[in-house]
Amino acid sequence: MVKKTESVTRYDFETPQGLLIVTCGPKGMRSRLIKDPNYVPPPKPRRVPRPSYLSGRRLDPVLPLANRSPLASSVRPLPDEALLSWLLRLATHLDLSLHELAQDGFGVVDYSPHSNWWRRPRQEILERIQARTGVDVLHLRPMTFAGWSVYRNDEATERFVQHVYQRLPPHRRLLRWAVCRQCLEADPVPYLRQSWMIGWLGVCPIHGTILIDRCAGCGMKPRAAPFQSRARFSPLTCGRCGESLVGVDRSASPAAARLQAAFLQGKRTGRLELPGIGRLSWREMVALADVMLAILWTTLSGDEQGRVWATYWEEFELPPESQVWVARYSSLETLAWFFEGWPRSSGSAVAMELLARWIKGNHTRVLRHPLGIWADPRESARGDLSPRIQKRLRTIYEGAITSRLLLSGEGQVPSSEQSQVPWAAEFPPG
Repeated sequence: MVKKTESVTRYDFETPQGLLIVTCGPKGMRSRLIKDPNYVPPPKPRRVPRPSYLSGRRLDPVLPLANRSPLASSVRPLPDEALLSWLLRLATHLDLSLHELAQDGFGVVDYSPHSNWWRRPRQEILERIQARTGVDVLHLRPMTFAGWSVYRNDEATERFVQHVYQRLPPHRRLLRWAVCRQCLEADPVPYLRQSWMIGWLGVCPIHGTILIDRCAGCGMKPRAAPFQSRARFSPLTCGRCGESLVGVDRSASPAAARLQAAFLQGKRTGRLELPGIGRLSWREMVALADVMLAILWTTLSGDEQGRVWATYWEEFELPPESQVWVARYSSLETLAWFFEGWPRSSGSAVAMELLARWIKGNHTRVLRHPLGIWADPRESARGDLSPRIQKRLRTIYEGAITSRLLLSGEGQVPSSEQSQVPWAAEFPPG
């Protein structure tokens, strides 16, 4: 028996990759590519790097922008305005989201909820903003924190607040700010000041009043709409309930205002001076505040904390209605109580004992938790500070003890001052 031969049809196609042979028969269609030995594959399209979700490790990718014409219109920067405020006003003016303005307008891709590229943008980004908006780089750079000192995420929202030391590291806190109602109501166009972007600021540098850090109606903290939203930017309006941010203009204590002014000087210049302590670098100042507040909130027992606050309220003879805890301002006021009158005041006595506990203890979480570093609690807590800063903090403590001894004229701290600090007897001077 002769087997019947079935017909097969063949088609040849010349392609840039080589000769493509396609055969069609009873078993279906088959293809085979005979590659050209001289074939060079085209380059793969550029892939945008995935942005990091840790603000301290931002990738800050910049896309190429070629032959882009200037934007249709722009807005004029206002005195002491933060770059973020100006970008949000510009996005509102162009009916864009901040992400759309950043990527399509300036080539910046950063979709992280903790986006901070606007704090210290690269020179390349500032030049692109200048080319597309007409605003000179000389006006843009002062709106950023370029040249300002930064240490241990000190610009994070509510940096010195109790929750930072107990459960939520600064780099995990979403962007929130505090505002001065008098400043915003006096503005023809409300905008955010540059200093309001610093997480520990609690006093208006102009009016000396406590900044509003929460809506009186719904309790929401002032913030911008999500950066992918085209919602209208209005810093005087609550983003949740839509009501105006109103509140009682409470005057800040002079001590808190003086300490904040010293903090701002230290952040701008890298150096500050505190009466009784002397000159400090910004790194030393942040480390000193971290040690005191971390020991206060994570090491003292509830009864010890209660006695500390009882001493505070009794010293200033504050009525019960004024004992309202405003996160940013109250933390700043607590630090002012520690440093004011150093080393003779009752607040400095408390601060010295907090330093003593840090020097003599092993509390890993005390200093590493603000940075989001989790470690064995049996390890030393002083490993995340440089030896030079550790030595400086110890010198501050020893100098304060010596000064108190000289002022008392005796060989020990006066018993009247010891009684104000319930745990002072556990740590003898020196």
